[in-house]
Amino acid sequence: MFLKLSYGKYSSGIDEKVFNLIEGKYPLIVLSKFDICSAYYKVHDDAFITLFSGLKKTRLFNDRVYVEFLLNHVNERMHDFLKDEADFICSRSLEAFKNDSLDSDKESILETCDLCIYYMKLAKVYKLKAANEYRYVKIKIDNATNNYLRKHGNHGHSSQINLTRILEIFKKDTKNNKFLMLTHGMKNEEITNSLDDILVLENRESLSEVFNEVGNPKTKKFPYYKQHYMEICIFVRCGSLSSILHNEDLSKDLYEYINAVCIFVQKKFFDNKLNIVDELLGEYEMIANIINLSKKDKTQKPIIKALLNGCAVNLCGTIEKILRNVFVKENSDKIYINPNKLTMSSLLNPKANLTSLSDGLKYYLEFYLVKEIEFQGLEEERPGKDIRNIQMHNRNKKYENTNLETCITLLYFALSLIDDLYVDSENVKLEQ
Repeated sequence: MFLKLSYGKYSSGIDEKVFNLIEGKYPLIVLSKFDICSAYYKVHDDAFITLFSGLKKTRLFNDRVYVEFLLNHVNERMHDFLKDEADFICSRSLEAFKNDSLDSDKESILETCDLCIYYMKLAKVYKLKAANEYRYVKIKIDNATNNYLRKHGNHGHSSQINLTRILEIFKKDTKNNKFLMLTHGMKNEEITNSLDDILVLENRESLSEVFNEVGNPKTKKFPYYKQHYMEICIFVRCGSLSSILHNEDLSKDLYEYINAVCIFVQKKFFDNKLNIVDELLGEYEMIANIINLSKKDKTQKPIIKALLNGCAVNLCGTIEKILRNVFVKENSDKIYINPNKLTMSSLLNPKANLTSLSDGLKYYLEFYLVKEIEFQGLEEERPGKDIRNIQMHNRNKKYENTNLETCITLLYFALSLIDDLYVDSENVKLEQ
């Protein structure tokens, strides 16, 4: 109430000494309630600068009021002054992060990680040179944080998922399209993509959204409960696919299934203008060879790593090619299309529609292959695994981190894509 009276309609009748007193004794209150006081400081630049006179006297990390103000007033007319203040804050905290021993045995590493994200955000908002150094510091802090979580985190051990029964079902099933069950199922007497379940998922545990997970952002579109569900779903379905790939007989049967479905989709949906048969089967055989090499000779690690990276890049390219051609097929008679301008993000944008593909699959592809497309905000707060860009642009230690799980996940998405087109183009029956 005091600030409203002082800086409100009575401000013109109050002696300047009163404002000097407020600025000298209560600058943080003024900054934290600046929406009440902003009109006065639009014509009192020197007084506004006085509000920051105590910043350099603050202790390290005890400058949150200043940081919050700077984050919320980036486009103020005194931008250069504010940028200098932000530079002081970010440079000071950066030195502290550089000198931190980053002990991965102490819980304090979690707070360090949160603080780094916080100050790095300020550096990015003001486009400071310090933002470049923050990126490298954050990698070290993330590694230490992950080490701490591996050593001391509370791991929820659920009962191991036994995939033997799933393998037995596929072994006994003699139908030609039995592998459609990997990606699709029956719902209301219709064949639907199993990934569509994410669209009707309800959050039964509201506390899951209260606390932020270190290094893992969330938004309204990709809340934690949906992210966790997707992880479980991909784990189970890719685990089933992996088990089939490791079984010699079933692996051959799946090869024949993919061959048949790709030939059908290529002819029926793409009018034989797109060759996905050789591409997808080639990637399938690469994974089969990687599995065989891993079984036979552990000394082949460099070759296996090279094959994994090549396979992952190729699968990203194949998925993007299929999406691009689906868009062309659906829209070429409506609008002019320049295929060279169609990126993965533009194809998965909800505005692209892609009615031939299931909404659940598109939801997963957006999260796993890119990042949330219509997101507004800083990049580090944008959810998504970004597999496509990591693979294509060799980011985030891509070569070392690409593994068999990466390739099988991408193969599953490619298989789900062609199965969607197969179901969409033909009156398929799925007996269970």
